Amino acid sequence: SAIPDMASRGCDDWLAASKVEVFGYTWIQARKGSQSWRNFYGGDITRAASRGKPFWHAERQGGPLWMQPQVLNRDKEDGRVAEPEDIRVWSLSSFAAGARGMMNLRYRPLLDGPLFGAFGSYGMDGSRTPRSEIASELARWTNAPEQAELMAASPVRGDIGLLV
Repeated sequence: SAIPDMASRGCDDWLAASKVEVFGYTWIQARKGSQSWRNFYGGDITRAASRGKPFWHAERQGGPLWMQPQVLNRDKEDGRVAEPEDIRVWSLSSFAAGARGMMNLRYRPLLDGPLFGAFGSYGMDGSRTPRSEIASELARWTNAPEQAELMAASPVRGDIGLLV
């Protein structure tokens, strides 16, 4: 989702979402910040742009991000080093905002280049980590028959709109 950069980059998620049947968004806390309100903001603003169409969190961070202009001079705890609890909160925030699918940005970390070691919930060698375990638990939980009614629910539509 390009919503935070609309003015500077000329992006229009409402227009993009109007062209597809299902819309997706990228929200990487290491780049945007891990404050609670930001986690809901990404999903909620994408829900608004989708105008009732299904949408999903197409790229969710599953591991650390070390080198990017957006992370310089920021605390490690501000989404730069993803702990299992962070992944749980980020995922559930997306689902609470109305996302009905999710995908990790990377299965395992990038193996070379300026993003070496970034994003993956698995180890560099493909081994399981506590981050991959929580991602697996969340996938089983959201896909369990007991959650079908919950996952079919929609957030309440607000009475107020913001003009961007």
